[in-house]
Amino acid sequence: MKTWGLVVLLVLACVTPSAGQTPKDDQEHAIRQGRIKMWTGIVMVAAGAAVMPVTAVTSNDGTGAAAVAAAGLMGAGGAVIYWGSRQQQKAVRPSIAFGMSVGKSRSGLVIRRSW
Repeated sequence: MKTWGLVVLLVLACVTPSAGQTPKDDQEHAIRQGRIKMWTGIVMVAAGAAVMPVTAVTSNDGTGAAAVAAAGLMGAGGAVIYWGSRQQQKAVRPSIAFGMSVGKSRSGLVIRRSW
């Protein structure tokens, strides 16, 4: 049982994306990923905007499913743009939280930096 646990830990240590990277490499990687997500979202919004007028003119089925799909594509593209911009912001400006607890049995100070 201990052998399997050791094997799992070794595999996880080798597979993690930050196994051999420095924090600067991690930051550059996160910025690049955010930029890719933003461009993907821009392409999705542009495709939805280009398809919307075409489907409105050529759709004769009366359901408007093509227009709904185009609007969904534009909405999903907007969400991907937001997701990419948040990833870039977190890479550049990590947040720091401070906390303090005071009590009879326990007291402590917590400083947490998160991305």
